[in-house]
Amino acid sequence: MNFWEKSEARYIAVGVWNTFFSMAIFVVIQIAFSDVLTVTEGLTTAFVLGVIQSFATQKKYVWRSSEKVSEEFPKFLLISSLQYLSNVVLLRIFTLRFNMNVILSQILIASALILITYVALKFWVFKAESSDPAPDQTHPMARE
Repeated sequence: MNFWEKSEARYIAVGVWNTFFSMAIFVVIQIAFSDVLTVTEGLTTAFVLGVIQSFATQKKYVWRSSEKVSEEFPKFLLISSLQYLSNVVLLRIFTLRFNMNVILSQILIASALILITYVALKFWVFKAESSDPAPDQTHPMARE
């Protein structure tokens, strides 16, 4: 099976792109609008734009879904919002209550949330039981 046929591989690749995109939007907002927007307003704007872009790339490239946007996007938005809020709360707990290093804390939290989010997207948002197509039987590797 081709590496890119696995939804897990596509999820990671698209996730890297989405992270880069959201960070770039945040940086642009901070540079261009820091005199009129607070950091929180800039972060929120980047989050909203990032969620929209993330939904589009996840739907098309990761889950290859043909379902209605009106059915999937509200669930995607809920999962994304819960992921964001969980990250904020857990980061405060890890750093303030347990006095853990902020970078180590974020790595641990993000790792857990990435796995949880993958499961939620696969089985609830996109219901992508068929997102990993059956191997192409004409491909030489599929016959082994």
